[in-house]
Amino acid sequence: MRQRRRTMRALFSATAAATCLALATPAWASMNISINKDHKGATAGTFSNQDCKDERFAGLPAGYDGWHFILPGGKDSGAFETITVSFTNGVTVKIPDANDVYPDAFYPAGQDDARLIHAYLFTPAGWTLADGTATITGEAAKFNLSHTCAGVPTTPTPTPTPTPSPTTPG
Repeated sequence: MRQRRRTMRALFSATAAATCLALATPAWASMNISINKDHKGATAGTFSNQDCKDERFAGLPAGYDGWHFILPGGKDSGAFETITVSFTNGVTVKIPDANDVYPDAFYPAGQDDARLIHAYLFTPAGWTLADGTATITGEAAKFNLSHTCAGVPTTPTPTPTPTPSPTTPG
């Protein structure tokens, strides 16, 4: 009788563990998605939604554009793991990447939510977004460029060339 109870307990425990594992597996899966096709070709200066009052743009360096990407879809969409965006000048930037020269960061959905659904990137002013892909923890059809803050491109001040003064014949 004891042996039968132990066997039943072991069988029940194994079934419960397998069920938990099966239910948790989708949360461990990652998927790749693309940026909203309507946002390709945008520049920070021409994008329809500009918001330089966004607190994350407070540290925007002079001569830089601010880009805010967002993962829509609520809790089912999960969170960003990585984002890779390319620009028409041939530069590709990965978020997050502390080793490149472009400041970037992920931020959570809210103070009480650990899901990282906001991404910020600063690039030299005037770049054009060519494409983007993201790896996320949930399921979503796409991610969006939420808003931008256009910087002013810095151009070196030209050195004035001296003009020769006219000479008068002596």
